[in-house]
Amino acid sequence: MEFNYDYGTHQWVLSIMVGFFLSKVITTLSKHVSNQKKTTFYLPYYLQMFMAFIYFIFVWYGYSPTMSIASEGKRLTFLLMIISDLIPVFFFQLVLADDEDLQKEHVDLEKVYFRNIKIWPVLAVVYFLVTSTNEYILRDVMPDSVMIKNSLNKVVIFTPIFISIYLAMMFSRNKKWHTYSGIFMCICYIGVILGY
Repeated sequence: MEFNYDYGTHQWVLSIMVGFFLSKVITTLSKHVSNQKKTTFYLPYYLQMFMAFIYFIFVWYGYSPTMSIASEGKRLTFLLMIISDLIPVFFFQLVLADDEDLQKEHVDLEKVYFRNIKIWPVLAVVYFLVTSTNEYILRDVMPDSVMIKNSLNKVVIFTPIFISIYLAMMFSRNKKWHTYSGIFMCICYIGVILGY
C-alpha cells in the first residue's frame, strides 16, 4: 500500500478537522449565550475559545498550506505536520465544555476551564517541539519562510516562554493571571496572522 503525502490529501483531512472543531466552538458559544442564566461566566474560558478560533484561522490559511507544500513527499516532515495539526484540536477539546457539561442544569465555566489544566503543559511542550523540529528540518526547502527562519528562536525563546506561562497558569487559580495570559496568547496569534 502506498501513502499519499501530498497537500491536497492533507487539506481535505484538515478541512474536516477544522470545520468540525469550529462548528463545536460556535455551537458551544451559542449554548452559553442562550443559557446565560444557567452559565457562570469565566473570562479566561472565553479567551481560550477565542484563541482556538484565531489559531485555526492561522492553521487553515497560513501554517498548513506553507508546511504541506514544503513537506510533500517527505514522510517524516509530513507526519510531524499532521501531529502538529492534531495536538491543538485535542488541546482545545479539553478546554471547551463538552456535551455532558452543556446538559447540566448549571454550567460553571471556571470548573470546566480548570478540569484538564494539568495536561496543558505536556501538550504545549510536545506541540512546540514537533512544530519546531519540522520547521528546522524544512529550513533548506524553504529558506525564505519567516516560520523556518525563526524555528531555532522558537525552540530557544518561545517554547520556554509559553511553557512557563502554562506552568504558572497550572499552579495558579488567579483569574487575573489567566485573563492576562489568555489576552497575551490571543495577541500572539493575531500578530502571527498579521505577519508581525
